[in-house]
Amino acid sequence: MDGNGVNEASERLVEATWDTYKTLINHTLSLQQRNAKFVREMIDDSIEELRRQAESNRVMTRELLELAEGQREAFREFVERSVLDAYTNFLFEPFTPCSYYREERRSMAAASDERRSNGRLPIENYDRLTTREISESLEGLSEGEIRILRSYEQQHKNRETLLRQLDRRLV
Repeated sequence: MDGNGVNEASERLVEATWDTYKTLINHTLSLQQRNAKFVREMIDDSIEELRRQAESNRVMTRELLELAEGQREAFREFVERSVLDAYTNFLFEPFTPCSYYREERRSMAAASDERRSNGRLPIENYDRLTTREISESLEGLSEGEIRILRSYEQQHKNRETLLRQLDRRLV
């Protein structure tokens, strides 16, 4: 082989190597561009998702604040009514010594009436009757008999509606 043939073979080798490197570089650049595009889209999508979540959190926070405000208002109203009721009861509740002794006297009279009745109630089958049935049977009973029923009711079933009704009959 002569020097010319070696030079030509060297040139072809250099060109083939250059073409290989060029192809490799182009392919690498193309991959990097696709990767960059992928990362950019991924970041954009992530940012958009974070914006949606932030907006959702803002809406939820606003709703929670509105609910908390409603709870605060309900609690304020509850406290106001409770305090008002407590003071009203305190101020208008008959705490006079006279009313205390009157209530004591009523209790003692009821106990005395109960002892006199020998444990029998003035209404037959009292324990089996409803509040309505008992209320209908109160007509014609004496004050002593009503005291017996009131004492018995308070010690046994303690139905507030019936106790109030019996109290009205005693006044």
